[in-house]
Amino acid sequence: MPFAGTSYDPFFADHQDWFVRRADNGQPYETKWGGTCLDMTHPGARGHVRCVVERICSEWGFQYLKIDGLWTGTATKQQYVNSGYKDDGMGDAVFL
Repeated sequence: MPFAGTSYDPFFADHQDWFVRRADNGQPYETKWGGTCLDMTHPGARGHVRCVVERICSEWGFQYLKIDGLWTGTATKQQYVNSGYKDDGMGDAVFL
């Protein structure tokens, strides 16, 4: 899941500005089953994802990536297809 991290992981201790924030309390935006949302408008977060992909493709030699959890980049609640409307949480996060 390229757009997710774990805000409390020691790796991200000095990179808290890489995370999308909740509009209501300023805490990192976490999705159910998806982790903490990285803010792809932040150059550091984009650089982190770029480095991970380069490592996987260039250093490890993989030519095909199966990417999951793309909704995490939207910083919204995960919704499953159903027959009725559900609030999607659009606007619950702040991209700095």
